[in-house]
Amino acid sequence: MNKSKKMVLVSIVLIFILTLIISLFIFNKSHSTQAQDISIPTIQVIEGTIRETIEAEGSLAPSETVNVKSKEDGYKVEVVLIGEGDSVTKGQELVKLDVSDYEANLKRAEAELLSAQTKLKKLIEGATELEITQAKTTLEQAQLNHENAQIQFERNQKLFESGAVSQRELNESQNQMEIYKQNVISAQKQLDNLLDGSDQDDIKVARAQLAQAEANVVDAQKKIEYGTITSPIDGVAIDVSVEKEDVVTQAKTLITIGNLDQMKALVAFNEIDIPKIKTGAKAEITLDAFPGEIIKGEVSFISLKSQVIDNIVTYEGEIIIPNSDRRLYPGMTVDATIIVNQSENTLLLPLEVLIEEEGKTFVLIPGSQKEPGKIFIKVGLRNDEFFEILEGLKKDQEVMIPSVNIQNSLPNRGLMGMGGPPPTGM
Repeated sequence: MNKSKKMVLVSIVLIFILTLIISLFIFNKSHSTQAQDISIPTIQVIEGTIRETIEAEGSLAPSETVNVKSKEDGYKVEVVLIGEGDSVTKGQELVKLDVSDYEANLKRAEAELLSAQTKLKKLIEGATELEITQAKTTLEQAQLNHENAQIQFERNQKLFESGAVSQRELNESQNQMEIYKQNVISAQKQLDNLLDGSDQDDIKVARAQLAQAEANVVDAQKKIEYGTITSPIDGVAIDVSVEKEDVVTQAKTLITIGNLDQMKALVAFNEIDIPKIKTGAKAEITLDAFPGEIIKGEVSFISLKSQVIDNIVTYEGEIIIPNSDRRLYPGMTVDATIIVNQSENTLLLPLEVLIEEEGKTFVLIPGSQKEPGKIFIKVGLRNDEFFEILEGLKKDQEVMIPSVNIQNSLPNRGLMGMGGPPPTGM
């Protein structure tokens, strides 16, 4: 190889090496600039309110419902005084029943009561002078009648022996004498009773008869009162299922009255939520009928009886809701949010910045050399979006928002789970 060719070859090698050095320098500078340009997003600690809530679904019903029925069977409806949707007040007449038969029974019972009262009074007070005089007169008349009948019988006996009277006439005079004799005995007994006073057994019987007569009057009065059916509460007639001429029974509901000034949401609570819910807990109600509107309520009852729906154990709860304008109707579907815990004026951060490892909780903050630092914190309430900071951070402090890209570009410092899903909210 001649000298000129060698010079050309050396020149080519030098150019290649120089090009390679320049390319590596440009690449390293570009990579360094790109690394320095990585920006890590941050968010500030804020102050606000966080709530722990439980969701439930259900439907509306009146806060109080009464099924109005007849207290006796067999009445016929005379007139229905209200219709469905009418407002009623406690004690207002709703239905009148035919009580004509019971009115007749009452008059009869009152007459029997008066008779029983008079009889007992007479037994207790004893005979008057007039009654004794009348009894003596009756006895004297009976004795006189008996003496005359005896004289007539003895006369007829003699006439019978002589054939002047028949056997039939003799028998009739004898029977008449016996009748007058019994009248004397009865009159004497009546006079003796009046003189001796009332027998205690007779007074006991008379008292019992009086008590029964009084009970009959009360029963007849009640049955007449039962003929007017009134409302037991203030409310609205939700259902009227009785008409004129119907024959009522104690088992049949005639009218359903509901208190619509206050409604209750009947909701199903999951068994896992029951330990957290207490009566008196505040609730927020939304309805499809009023989109975007929140109605305040309060948990008033939690049933002790469980129900199994789709293999899930639930307990029925009631949430009281005001309804003074009566725009809420029974049967409307509701979504209820029950507030079981709440912290106000507390430090908050989005749930996405929280990292949990080996039972510890921490967040990342910007550090030196663009590398993040750890701050261990104490966490309070959580929900699906935020968590409460009890210790470790201050208001307005900057906290890094972890992401998969940032994690992959940062040095390995054992930060696990930075790009994973957030912990489940309470």
